[in-house]
Amino acid sequence: YTRLRYLWANERPMSVAGRRLEFARLEAERPAGLPGHYVALKVYTSDCLPATDENSRVLSETVDRLAEHTPVVLLSDQAAYDDHRDFGIQREPGVVRSKQSDPRHNLADKASVVAGASALVCTYGGFSYLGAFLGVPAVTLHSHATFNPVHPRVARLACSTMGLPAPTMLGMSDSTPNQAIAALGAADGAGLHR
Repeated sequence: YTRLRYLWANERPMSVAGRRLEFARLEAERPAGLPGHYVALKVYTSDCLPATDENSRVLSETVDRLAEHTPVVLLSDQAAYDDHRDFGIQREPGVVRSKQSDPRHNLADKASVVAGASALVCTYGGFSYLGAFLGVPAVTLHSHATFNPVHPRVARLACSTMGLPAPTMLGMSDSTPNQAIAALGAADGAGLHR
């Protein structure tokens, strides 16, 4: 991260990333016991998606709409590993919770669930890039653009270089549920069907 500080500060052109970084697709085994087609969902609080009543309402509507089209596998954490907290999406029809992982295997287990998914819907942040690097179409959600705008640009460059779909970033609004469905329906292999 430090070696690229001038890139992250937007003081160097994007071509620096192309010359200094090597991008590689990630691989993970699909876990047993999940539906044949599903959307993986990981929504947690962050600076760019704080725990507000409005964000909770829009997320709930988004999950409801997704579950109308396809099973949703919720990637939740009962344990707190950092300052992010799950939004507390309740078990609803069409929503199943992934099994809890041993903290030592948490990321690998979640990567497996994402790798087997038709799509990933999650809070914008580091986890949202996991879908892209696994070749899984991703929709990322935020209500405040507090993130470094260079990060998504580098992600798009990485995805383009690897021939993978770049994440679709959506700001939270009343139209977010419909936008998420449209973005996933347009993605190759999204499989938004029961």
